[in-house]
Formats: sequence, C-alpha cells, structure tokens
Amino acid sequence: GDIVVFDSINMPNPIPHAIFVKFSTGLRFESFKLYAAHTFGFLENDCSSTGYINVSVDRRPTEEDIKQRGYRRLRSANADAFHSKHAPIGPIFQNVTARYNGDDGIAVN
Repeated sequence: GDIVVFDSINMPNPIPHAIFVKFSTGLRFESFKLYAAHTFGFLENDCSSTGYINVSVDRRPTEEDIKQRGYRRLRSANADAFHSKHAPIGPIFQNVTARYNGDDGIAVN
C-alpha cells in the first residue's frame, strides 16, 4: 500500500486530527491503516452513513517502522480513534480496530 503523510501546520486554522470530514453522505473508508494522530484519528461532523470497513487505528508494528526508534510509539492517537458528531444517520463500523488511542475507541454523539 501507499504511505501518505499529511501536514497541516502551515494552514491558517490547522485541524489537529488525522482525517476530518464535514457535510458528507455515504463516504466509505476501506482497508485503511492509520498509525498516528495528533488528536482524533477520524472526526466526522454533520455526516450521514459514513462507512468504516477494515479500518485500523493502531500503533505501527515495530518491524514495519520506517525509522527504527529507541522506544516503541506509545499511542496511535492522543484522543478518540473514531469520533462522529451530529450525524442524521450514524456511521457503519465493520471489522475496525481501535488500539492504543488516548480516549474512546468509538464515540458517536
């Protein structure tokens, strides 16, 4: 698979989450591995029927780390792995993993 790195530090109003989606319907994330997030792994606001299929928020395995570290990464995300707010029709979770994040695995409110 492809490796993607997002950097939002130079944005006027940076978003501290790995993936942020707003006002979307029927969006699908499939076969997706997220290894690090500043705050939430996935945040969706005002979305409907978002699908998370075979999606993982977890620490990268040490044997797959791009650069070897003295210590293994402690967290995958500093807060929730999956967070959904104000969804008229809530998200669908199929075969998802949420490990080593700092708060809820899945939060829907």
